[in-house]
Amino acid sequence: MKTILATDYFPYPTTLNADFPVFVLDDFIPPSECSVLVEAAVAHMSASSMSSPLIHGGRCMMPWSSPSFADLLASSRSWSSLCKTLPGRVYSLLLEFLRDYTSSSLETLKATALLEMATLR
Repeated sequence: MKTILATDYFPYPTTLNADFPVFVLDDFIPPSECSVLVEAAVAHMSASSMSSPLIHGGRCMMPWSSPSFADLLASSRSWSSLCKTLPGRVYSLLLEFLRDYTSSSLETLKATALLEMATLR
């Protein structure tokens, strides 16, 4: 399994061949925007009477389909903006990534997808 270290940096979209292949890109959401999102989420969680399940060392989980997340979207302009723009940002990034793919990389991607499908059966 590939462990992403704090010193690792991925300036370009990168696939990691691991037990659960992932697609990573550093600074996809700029640090300044992340800070605003984190502050808004922390304020919302603190003000909310909901008790979120804690996962992965004490981090809170708030599914996008939950009523609490809907409340966060209603109360935070930054979260609302992110949710409106995220699909387009991801689509543009994926197109850029695929445009730069070499044929051998594409074969590796196909093989990974086929392997994933085989393990799901």
